[in-house]
Amino acid sequence: MDENLEQIENLKGIKMKLTSKLNVIKKAILAVMLVPVLYISRYMRPVADDYNYGLKIQGVVESNGSLFEILEAAWNACRRSYETWQGTYSSCFVMPLQPGVYEEKIYGITTWILVGMFFLGFVIFFHVLKKNILKNLDIWYFALLSTVVVVLGMPYPLEGLYWYNSAMHYIIWTILTIINMALMIEIYYGIKKSKNIILVLISCVLSFLISGGNQCTAFVNILLLLFSHSIMSDS
Repeated sequence: MDENLEQIENLKGIKMKLTSKLNVIKKAILAVMLVPVLYISRYMRPVADDYNYGLKIQGVVESNGSLFEILEAAWNACRRSYETWQGTYSSCFVMPLQPGVYEEKIYGITTWILVGMFFLGFVIFFHVLKKNILKNLDIWYFALLSTVVVVLGMPYPLEGLYWYNSAMHYIIWTILTIINMALMIEIYYGIKKSKNIILVLISCVLSFLISGGNQCTAFVNILLLLFSHSIMSDS
């Protein structure tokens, strides 16, 4: 009887080790799938609206302007766009800050930032899911999987991953919306009132930024907030 129990325990140990190794292999495969996406970013160069928005910033950079002067130039560009074009204040502030104004060769860092932000956004989202709903969820695996699906499944990666101007107008606000969804879940399951107040304030800031990104993402975020509000009201 004792021998049988020992054999069962040994089999369980072997199974756990195999499962652990398999999980590592799966994550490694997913990470490798992102390598080509990141590698070809080295060939990225500024194009089209990158020059229009980055012109003033480049002038400040070439005159050895301070960080404050760079941000002031971005703010002025944002204000002009807001008054003469459309009210996307968030995207119009970050679009002039494209890496190519500092050094054309580092323009490709855009893709690294976007992929990293997607991964971080999904880590936050799945962390909240695991904490409140799916206790056995593998956060890192599903964050990697989601990042791979979104990045490799993007209909127009040239505009979504390799063109700074377009990415700053659409992609980063989608990532913030994912994080905002995580906040809504955390607030719904939250017990401490003081913590929920802080999370609501953070959500308000994110919603303000998302609303200034682009109209499509802003509308989706508003729908998610209304949906969350209706569920919280019923409960």
